[in-house]
Amino acid sequence: MIKPYTVTQISNYLKSILDFDKNLHNVLVQGELVNYKRHFPSNHAYFSIKDEKSQLGCMMYSSNVDKLKFTPEDGMKVICKGEFSYYPPVGRLQFYVYEIIPDGLGEQERALEILTEKLSREGLFDKKYKKDIPLYPRKLGVATSSSGAVIKDIKNVCARRFPLCEIVLAPTLVQGEGAPEQLVKAVERLDSIPDVDVIIIGRGGGSKEDLSAFNTEAVARAVFNCKTPIISAVGHGINRTLCDETADISASTPSEAAELAVPDKLDLLAYISSAQNIIEKSIRSKIDFEYQRLDQITYKSVFSDPHMFIEQKRDALDVMYDDLNNCYKAFVDSRKNDFIKVVSMLDAYSPLATLARGYSLAQHKGRIVKSAKDVSIGDSITITLSDGSIDCCVEEVKNEQ
Repeated sequence: MIKPYTVTQISNYLKSILDFDKNLHNVLVQGELVNYKRHFPSNHAYFSIKDEKSQLGCMMYSSNVDKLKFTPEDGMKVICKGEFSYYPPVGRLQFYVYEIIPDGLGEQERALEILTEKLSREGLFDKKYKKDIPLYPRKLGVATSSSGAVIKDIKNVCARRFPLCEIVLAPTLVQGEGAPEQLVKAVERLDSIPDVDVIIIGRGGGSKEDLSAFNTEAVARAVFNCKTPIISAVGHGINRTLCDETADISASTPSEAAELAVPDKLDLLAYISSAQNIIEKSIRSKIDFEYQRLDQITYKSVFSDPHMFIEQKRDALDVMYDDLNNCYKAFVDSRKNDFIKVVSMLDAYSPLATLARGYSLAQHKGRIVKSAKDVSIGDSITITLSDGSIDCCVEEVKNEQ
């Protein structure tokens, strides 16, 4: 009897055949995307590609998915590059995809449209997020190729318009494999420099394929998230990219971007000259006005005939003195009359005035005798009159009811 194989043995055998067959490595397979989804938390992508008669299960690692320049969608026609292998845990033939390429220009444009709509829905193109470009930048950051004409054009424009501005270059690829990643790092590097006031990202135009790095989601988000005001100068105004849409300002050429980034020294000199003329005119006008005031003052009598001025002031002082003296006398007389009235009132209510009219005041031991009951026979009392007092002894007390 033939000894049976285990499932693992057969699975490993099939896997070894597929892994060592060079014809199944770096294979290009054309088809339509089906059931594309990313698995959480690994972020690997799982999907299928199919044609009219067959369907092939695919898997793509997250590191390769992150390099895609578009967002895959079900129904898209694509070309997948990868290798075949057997996955023993589930007993399945699987196509491990390295790269997904839209099949044809139409699919590339559709992928770009899908990404554009996605970013637009998220608000990356909204004007409310656009930052103002500073008027007088001290340092200008540039993310572009170090060997192209872009950096030369920007330097020439800045040297002509505003030589005080320093240029900081973050060299990067602007097309081809690895360009999106380098562009993102260049923008982030310039954004991290504290005294960089404005950034220009761009290249010297080109075809749609040449500009594809600036149409990637990673570059668009890096430009949108940049805290420093950023100017995009990519497509010579013919082909607008996602980088142009997410930047704070877009320019048709790198030279125009430099003109937007820095002021023109000739305009500044003209402004300074105009301001200087306005200030000088204002100063001259002020001086003329003060001279006129001085002339008016010198013609006054105090300067033309100071003696007469002094006499006039002396006469006025005499009048004021007389008025003050009269007011003082009237005030004193008024207060004197008021005092006499008060004294008269006090005198009218005084006990002495009562005594002068024939009345007397009896006191016993220093207290006023108000009733016959206040004294007894034999008490000594003092009677006060208007002109003196009498000491008496009580011999009889009469109580009247």
